[in-house]
Amino acid sequence: MSDVIAIDADVFKDRLASLCLRPRPGLPRKQRDRHVLLRSILHLLDADGLYSEEEINVAIRDWLHTVAPRLRVDHVQLRRALVDHGYLSRTSDGAAYMPCQPEGIRFAPEIAGLRPAAIVEAGRRRMARKRALHLRADDVAAKRGAMPDHGGEGPPGSVQ
Repeated sequence: MSDVIAIDADVFKDRLASLCLRPRPGLPRKQRDRHVLLRSILHLLDADGLYSEEEINVAIRDWLHTVAPRLRVDHVQLRRALVDHGYLSRTSDGAAYMPCQPEGIRFAPEIAGLRPAAIVEAGRRRMARKRALHLRADDVAAKRGAMPDHGGEGPPGSVQ
């Protein structure tokens, strides 16, 4: 038996935010990260539903728009990846898709209740706070490092 990749809720949230907030030219190479992205798309689908190709395309385009606008992959590539990695299967007549659980990957049960768009938005706010703190720290350091001009005599009280 091959190794099973296990992903808990904290890893899922951390990786999803990280993957969706930076420009990405395609699907991640790391299997864990690829599974996180693909699994997050399934949050838009009812686990017991049957979907036409157009309904799947609409769901994926919605996911790209709301969760991963910086991901440079189109809905057709994502639909194919969902099928190839076992997240979607087709009915025997090929008329509909249904969500499924791929083999070799185990997601913590609480992941099913997460909202990918909210996870990415929380990550965006965290990044903005870090950026603001970093900018403020730079301002403080610049102010501390800036010495008043004393006519070339050095700081007050210094011996020349």
